[in-house]
Amino acid sequence: MIEAHDIIKQGTGTLPAARKIGFGRILSGAEDSQWIKVEGTIETAERDQRNIRLRLNTPAGGFDAVLMGEANQFNEKNWIGSNVKLTGVCGTWANNDRQTIGIQFYIPNLNHIEFQRVAPDDPFDVQLVPIAELLQFSANAPPGKQRSKIAGRIIYVGDSGMVSIQDQSKAVMIEFPDGESPAHGTFVEVIGFPKPGPVSPTLTNAKWRHAEDHFIPQPIEISILSGREKILPKPFEGKMLISLASELLRESNYTV
Repeated sequence: MIEAHDIIKQGTGTLPAARKIGFGRILSGAEDSQWIKVEGTIETAERDQRNIRLRLNTPAGGFDAVLMGEANQFNEKNWIGSNVKLTGVCGTWANNDRQTIGIQFYIPNLNHIEFQRVAPDDPFDVQLVPIAELLQFSANAPPGKQRSKIAGRIIYVGDSGMVSIQDQSKAVMIEFPDGESPAHGTFVEVIGFPKPGPVSPTLTNAKWRHAEDHFIPQPIEISILSGREKILPKPFEGKMLISLASELLRESNYTV
């Protein structure tokens, strides 16, 4: 790094052609401070004083970007869910052991963002996906992690904003940490970005709205054959609604 005490303008030049770089090489730190081009899907966007801060994801991972001096354009674009190609300077965050812990991309202005697919005006105007098909491989799927929409009945609501939603194919756990969670028993549509979970996929940066449907999940009746046997067999994993006949031996307070 060079610390400049004085800058003398010599004239006006042209920027070099930006090289298109894969996220794996960017994460290695080899492209730190380089003028490059990268593609991704915008997952979050927020105004930060004079700038716009973006969080993007790619099939290989996510990174942050700062669009410099364009805060007045924040309401002029459908940022979240859009597929973009960015040209700018790659910044690398590293710890004291010189290990890369994050990437931040610096974009000079709006002219260096190419919108390859613009998100719809209504964020819920995306294809409805059965829960069981989230993150399933498809040869016809567009590149990157696209925003998905599911619809189902709320079968569980936790104190932390975690809810379980079930449709006719499966169930999924989703957290709404920054807003009001839907009430138990309501039917909702949910949009978000799919990511792997410990048992089944979940949706990040999720938003919901009320919807109309007559689907009522029916509990799956199960039984425990022995104390060591797993309660839920494989086909029923994924936070499905179940019915279990048992004898209450002890009661304690526990919330999720």
